[in-house]
Amino acid sequence: IQSAYKQGAITIDEYRSFLEEIKNFNDEQNKANFQSQVDNHEYRLNMDLESDKEYYKWLKENNSAAYKNGQIDKSQYRANKEAIFQASRDQFVDKIEDRNFQIDQLVREGGKDAEISSLRQKNIEDIEKRIAKAKKYGLDENDEWVQRLISMLNDEKDANAESQRSLFEKEIKQHEHMVAMGEETDEEYFEWFKVRNEEVFSAGIINQDEYWSNLESLQSKEQDIFSDKINDRNFSIGQLEREGGKESEIIDIYNQNITDIENAISAAKARGLDESSDWIQQLTSMLNEAKDGLNQTLRSLYDQEIAEHQHSVAMGKETDAEYYEWF
Repeated sequence: IQSAYKQGAITIDEYRSFLEEIKNFNDEQNKANFQSQVDNHEYRLNMDLESDKEYYKWLKENNSAAYKNGQIDKSQYRANKEAIFQASRDQFVDKIEDRNFQIDQLVREGGKDAEISSLRQKNIEDIEKRIAKAKKYGLDENDEWVQRLISMLNDEKDANAESQRSLFEKEIKQHEHMVAMGEETDEEYFEWFKVRNEEVFSAGIINQDEYWSNLESLQSKEQDIFSDKINDRNFSIGQLEREGGKESEIIDIYNQNITDIENAISAAKARGLDESSDWIQQLTSMLNEAKDGLNQTLRSLYDQEIAEHQHSVAMGKETDAEYYEWF
């Protein structure tokens, strides 16, 4: 064409017309080539020779280049981009649903609480990242996709809270069993319970009312066990009194009771209880009984010692001067 134009065989208008026809032909060929690639990938997709993920990955990698090279127009470029976004969203939803299917299987098997919790947490983390990514691209909470993600997130959090709540209840029963079997002390159980209760509350697994209810239940158990401990010691004191001659052992037990009760009163006041509370009043009554019991034992021991010295004087084993000196 250039040669014909230079030789004057065609006019400049004819030359330009030929160039335009060549350009249009090349553009059509480019479009046909890209469409042929699309058709091939769609065929492979329909024949299950290629996954959705692989297809849309290819489309994502080639869409922009095809638009820049004139192989597709702007409307097709946008349509492809929207299809890629939608496919990405569908794949994400499928991933969450696949994990939930795994969770359902684990629930049916039983005893897989740790695995279930791990999968739930992955779902929550992935959805939160997806919401952050959507907002980064300018989508807000009025967007349909963001609203769907938020709904999915709330469902996962509710399900996770329920799983964690169930796990917490199982842990409580396990520790109570260990205490009953002598494998764990009451103190160890109470310490674990306080820490775990704080953890599940901070994680949003239990609400404020449940948190306080758990603490109140724990305090009630602590008080019952403490009362039982004091009562058991008092029972031991009664046995020693019946045996006779065990005043020093009795005194040691009374002193231990007094120390423990005073410590319990201090701990209760540190938690905010005052003299008007039932527990403080109960402890105070227990303390007074322990002190009265100690004083009676000491008085009995003292009277007994006086009687023994007086007997020694009467038997000539001790002089009056020695007795008065001791007295």
